[in-house]
Amino acid sequence: MQIFQTHRFQKQIKKLHPQMKSILDQAVKAVFDNPLIGEAKIDDLTLMSFGSHENFYRDLKKAL
Repeated sequence: MQIFQTHRFQKQIKKLHPQMKSILDQAVKAVFDNPLIGEAKIDDLTLMSFGSHENFYRDLKKAL
């Protein structure tokens, strides 16, 4: 399995506080290490975006 990051995701990471980046890295690693947690995952993992819940899905739809 591979992890891919979109350009948008990479730009968002650069703006994170180092402590928040560490938390995000741990969450991604947890999913990578155990892909059966949460909803079923199929194929490669692509990191597209992250943010607060407010308007997140609306903004993600615009980006796609």
